[in-house]
Amino acid sequence: MLTNLTAKFREKLNSDTHFAELIKGSGIAFVLRIVGIIAGYVFTLFVTRTLGAKAWGIFALSLVVLQIASVIGRLGMDTALLRFTAEYTAKGESI
Repeated sequence: MLTNLTAKFREKLNSDTHFAELIKGSGIAFVLRIVGIIAGYVFTLFVTRTLGAKAWGIFALSLVVLQIASVIGRLGMDTALLRFTAEYTAKGESI
């Protein structure tokens, strides 16, 4: 049953280029996400072992403050830019 399922999956990959591109892109994104998580863990371990918990607390608090400031500073501009760019491109207008 598993071989039948893999055969169907391979056939779909070979016949549909868009599906193959989707699988390839999502696989790359997944691997990069895992690498990022591992790098973050190694960085946390390095900072806490070399500088201590107090330094990590200050770093984490600073990071949270910067993330909040980033959200306030953007005020939805990234979402609006994506929406209006897609809308104008669909209409054939220049931005």
